[in-house]
Amino acid sequence: SFFYFLFAFFLIYMFIFKRSVFLWSIFCLIIGTFVAGFITSVDWHFVFRERPFVSLPNTVDDIGKNAWKDWSSFPSGHTRETALYTTIMTGFIPQLKIPALIFTFFIGYSRVYMGAHFPTDVIAGAIIGYLTGKFTLRLARELQIIFNKIFKIKEGGIKDDSVPVQEKSDLKKD
Repeated sequence: SFFYFLFAFFLIYMFIFKRSVFLWSIFCLIIGTFVAGFITSVDWHFVFRERPFVSLPNTVDDIGKNAWKDWSSFPSGHTRETALYTTIMTGFIPQLKIPALIFTFFIGYSRVYMGAHFPTDVIAGAIIGYLTGKFTLRLARELQIIFNKIFKIKEGGIKDDSVPVQEKSDLKKD
């Protein structure tokens, strides 16, 4: 359910305050989700790790164990998605870097605390999510440059490595 909160907050903010890059933010979310999902699905064919509650003492009930026992523990999907979305969000809204990092840390910690993942599962999920998010932001920047050249658009462009698209107000400062 926290994904719905992240998506809603991010998309509403982008629509209200950064409408010129709203479609690029949607592009990043969609492409990032597919790329991270593909990486994880490939990984699951090579690495299958039982979840901690299968072999270690825990408080997970039998219904929960049966629901998750056939899914690989490695890497953590919740942490991967959280790292992916917070990386994309901070690419467009740099002021969120510290809160996003804290939020991602607590999601990862909760996965270990609840017995759903080993710490290495969470670390791997965070790395995959972060790198996929950075790749997606870079791809969006490169595509926007091409798009602007093809259609001879003068507004927009590159602000720096952390923000995918320059706002109109930023262009006037040059």
